[in-house]
Amino acid sequence: LTAGNYTDTYNLEFPQVEKPTFSVKEGAFKSEQTVTIESTTPGATIYYTIDESDPSDENNEKRKPYNNSPIEINEGTTTLKAVAVKEGMVDSDIVEATYIIDKTKPEIKIKKQGDEGEGEAVSTKPYKERQTITVTDDYLESVKVKKDNEDEKTLSFENNTCTFDLEENGTYTITAIDKAGNKTTATVTLELKKPTKIINPTLIFDNGLSEDGIKEKLQKDGKVKIQLEGSDSIEADVKWENIDNEKFKNESEDNELVEIKGTIILPSNVEKSKDTNLEITVQVTVMGKVKQPIFNPQGGTYDSEQTVTITSDTKDATIWY
Repeated sequence: LTAGNYTDTYNLEFPQVEKPTFSVKEGAFKSEQTVTIESTTPGATIYYTIDESDPSDENNEKRKPYNNSPIEINEGTTTLKAVAVKEGMVDSDIVEATYIIDKTKPEIKIKKQGDEGEGEAVSTKPYKERQTITVTDDYLESVKVKKDNEDEKTLSFENNTCTFDLEENGTYTITAIDKAGNKTTATVTLELKKPTKIINPTLIFDNGLSEDGIKEKLQKDGKVKIQLEGSDSIEADVKWENIDNEKFKNESEDNELVEIKGTIILPSNVEKSKDTNLEITVQVTVMGKVKQPIFNPQGGTYDSEQTVTITSDTKDATIWY
């Protein structure tokens, strides 16, 4: 053999500590829970945290050694993390579970459609105006609505808040459930006036009104009349579209018709059903230019006094002189 240095490499594999297990599976609960932690590796020490920090970090001041006493999980959301360690072995994988303790039921509030504020508790009395429902819960799971004998519908929501409008007559059953299984049910009855016929306004515009003048006249006179079930009727405003004073300029001497479109704004006590068409088209009469007055006799030089008459070919025109 030749003298020299020899190096051998050995791969040493240390066994890993078994992952700890929790006595209660993660989930949502209506009351506080107590959780114990176990490891099947004899002699292993378990460290845990309840603030989502790393239990395997030796420098983590928040981690605690588990001493076989149950861990109290109180109201709110708690994330429990644990790791098992033993000298001469590789630390276990970190395990974690999130517990939600929710003692409160979802809240259902109601307010008149369009009103500000949170609303109030649902009343058993029938409502005579369209309503807005708001369902809230810190851990909202589902919101369902059933109208009369129709199929129950599941509604979507964001940020633990579900908001929706009730616009048709009927009795609505609203059911809200949170992740812990807390349940709230409310019943709302709407008794609104039913529209049977919409009568468009008759609009006549002076020629060449300014845009502001057009809007002012539409706001004043551009209302629809809604015939209600029975003999009642009611006026409703209209949100008019594409108001442009150019289209209301009539360069001819004859009246012209101009079409404008709008959306009816129903009063809150009138039912807005899927069968109610709120889009309307109205023909507006734009007055033509009044024809120039005619003098008889025409201007000139005469050798005696004259009697002058003034007329206009425009029917019903008023002549000022």
